[in-house]
Amino acid sequence: MNLKHQFGNDLKIKVQARENVVDIGCWAHSVFLGWDNIEDDKFLDLLLELNTMTLGSEFALTYEELEQIAEDIIEGKYDR
Repeated sequence: MNLKHQFGNDLKIKVQARENVVDIGCWAHSVFLGWDNIEDDKFLDLLLELNTMTLGSEFALTYEELEQIAEDIIEGKYDR
């Protein structure tokens, strides 16, 4: 399983558990910092976009949006 697919699965689990979106943003940032071999610019942009949820509610995505992102990643059709 590749990193993006694993990330999509993990994101889906976090969303279904209704984890705090700030915590999801922090987690996405740790993924961004922890993987040197990510070569997909759109995926890197997504990780940074999710990280902005830590800056305030005006940057937070809804659980529905997050779940759709997770599904798109899992299905290999993420294009944001």
